[in-house]
Amino acid sequence: MDTIVKLGKIDRRVLYILMVVLLLWPLIKPLGLPVSVSSWTKQAYEKIDNLKAGDRVIIDFNYPAAGMADVHPQTVAIFNHLMKRNVRVVAIAFVDQGATIADTLIRSWEAQGKKYGEDFVHLGYLAGGETAMAAFVRDIPKAVPTDYRGKPVSSRPIMEGLKTAGDAQMLMYFTTSLLPETWIRQTSQWKMPIIGGVITVMGPQGEPFLQSGQLAGLLVGMRCGAEYEIMSKAPGPAVAAMDAQSIGHLLIIVFIIFGNIAYFAERQGRKRSGL
Repeated sequence: MDTIVKLGKIDRRVLYILMVVLLLWPLIKPLGLPVSVSSWTKQAYEKIDNLKAGDRVIIDFNYPAAGMADVHPQTVAIFNHLMKRNVRVVAIAFVDQGATIADTLIRSWEAQGKKYGEDFVHLGYLAGGETAMAAFVRDIPKAVPTDYRGKPVSSRPIMEGLKTAGDAQMLMYFTTSLLPETWIRQTSQWKMPIIGGVITVMGPQGEPFLQSGQLAGLLVGMRCGAEYEIMSKAPGPAVAAMDAQSIGHLLIIVFIIFGNIAYFAERQGRKRSGL
C-alpha cells in the first residue's frame, strides 16, 4: 500500500515524459490498432472509386497550415486514390495558405512520374471568398487566366473543354471554416456530386446536407482520414496518428484510475494512523 501512495506522488514531469514516449512510438512504428470504418467514409470512397480514368475533379484546398492536422490526412488519402485511378485533378485554393499545401502535394506526385498539366493542374489562390467562387464556377479560364506556375491555363491539356465547374465530374472541398452550403449554392445549377472534408467540430453542420443528398460524401476529422486509408488499403500517417491518439487516451484513463487508487490508499493510511 505504501508503494502505491509513493507512486501516486511521482513527479508529474515523469508522467509527461512517459506520455511523449508512448505517443511517439506509434508515429514512428504504427501498431495497426483496429479502426472501424464509418458509413460516411464508405459512401465517399465508393463515389470516388466509381470515377473513370480521365475524369476531372475540382479540389478546393480551403484550409491553412493550422488546420492540417485534422483535414490534411483526408486530402492526402483521397488525392492518392485519385492518382492511382488516373483521375485528373484541378486544384484551386480560396484560402491563401491552401495554395502552398496543394503545390506540395502535386509536386510529390510529379516526382513519382505524374505530369503537370495533364494529370493535374494548380490554379493557385483566388481571393474574394464566395464572390470569387461564383466567378470561378461560371467561367474558369476567365476567373483564373494563368495557373500557379504562371502559364496560361489554356495551354494546359487538362483544361481543354473545362469552362465551367459543370464540365468536371466531381467537386471536393477540404476546409476548416467553409460552410457546406457555400459550394452547394454555387454549383446547384449543375447538380454535380460534391464531397466535403472538414474538421471534427464541423461534422454536425454537414450531416443534414449529406442526408438530403446535396453532399455526395462527407469526411470528418483525422479519423475519417485514417478510415479512408484503410478503405484504400494504404495505411499511412492518419492511421499512425490514430494509434497515437488511442494510446494517449488509454494512458490518461490509466493515470486517472491510478491517481484515484493512490488517493484512497493514502486516505485509508491516514485513518489507520489516526490523522
